[in-house]
Amino acid sequence: METSPRAQDPVDPGLRPIFDLPIVGVVLWDESGRVLEANERFLQITGLARTELVAGSVDWRRMTPREWHAADDGAIAQLRSHGIAATFEKEYVHADGHRVVVQFRSVAVRGSPSLFLSLVTDVTDRTRASEEREAALLEAEAAVRSRDEILAIVSHDLRNPLGTISMTAGLLERETDADRRRIQVDIVRRAVAAMGRLIQDLLDVNQIESGRLSVSPEPVDARTLLDEARPGLDLQASQNNQALEWVAPERPLMVMGDRVRIAQVLTNLTGNAIKFTPAGGRIVVELVRDGDMARFSVTDTGPGIGAEDVPRIFDRFWQAKDRPRRGGVGLGLAISHGIVKAHGGRLWVTSQRGEGSSFCFTIPRAGGAA
Repeated sequence: METSPRAQDPVDPGLRPIFDLPIVGVVLWDESGRVLEANERFLQITGLARTELVAGSVDWRRMTPREWHAADDGAIAQLRSHGIAATFEKEYVHADGHRVVVQFRSVAVRGSPSLFLSLVTDVTDRTRASEEREAALLEAEAAVRSRDEILAIVSHDLRNPLGTISMTAGLLERETDADRRRIQVDIVRRAVAAMGRLIQDLLDVNQIESGRLSVSPEPVDARTLLDEARPGLDLQASQNNQALEWVAPERPLMVMGDRVRIAQVLTNLTGNAIKFTPAGGRIVVELVRDGDMARFSVTDTGPGIGAEDVPRIFDRFWQAKDRPRRGGVGLGLAISHGIVKAHGGRLWVTSQRGEGSSFCFTIPRAGGAA
């Protein structure tokens, strides 16, 4: 008559009371991987069934992710040589597939050098809490760095217009000629406008990062958005001796867009193309239908962007190191990305160094519009 795998109790009677401990897992195992006995708490931690244990089919090595095998081997080496292993943590794969973090305290069973007894504690929640604290600390450190970046940018980029205002105000006090006074007043107004733009950009970035950017989409012909952006941009390109072309479909292309915000994106992308394209270069702003979206693209013959820089191109305050800093603080693309995302669209760039760039973004078409 055959005996079942558990016909004989593998646990020494003197150790049996340990398996009645309710708050900690207790497991008897050998270095080949077999789990010979375990208490109910261990089964709860791992999700194993008592029937699996009785059948002798539980293998702790198969329960352990491969990256933890070296830690197990180190503990076994300590148990062989000293009869006790230093407390350590590892992971088990629970029966339902998720991972649990467990803490092991192990000793060799006296008189049975190949058997080991471990107390197993589930520390998943503690580990998760520690990871959350660490994540919170990293987030706080990032916030401090962000604050310092903003302060550095603001102090640098506000200093120039403030200096201009201060100097011009001093000249105005002494100027008696009306024409020259008007010129100096215009200088002050331009400096104030520059400060206003920077402050608005900082407010926009803050709203985007906090998820509070407000857009008000309404049905509008996308061609109108191009027409409204053209005058100032045509003038800039003409002054730079650049060819700026606008390409749009003949028929209306209705979209759901916030006119002010989409104009902000078009002005930013086209303004950047004008800024970085050399004199004599060509810039094309194109609008096409793309399924249930409308796609805008701004393509230039400028210096292009290196492949290593493309992944960071929409990060705030970021500017490619090999491109000259020509005004701005590196917020425009980050803001444009946030505006397009708030519309339910996408903004991306394709570029190679020395071959120009193409910035494209999509926004949804108005429902059912042809």
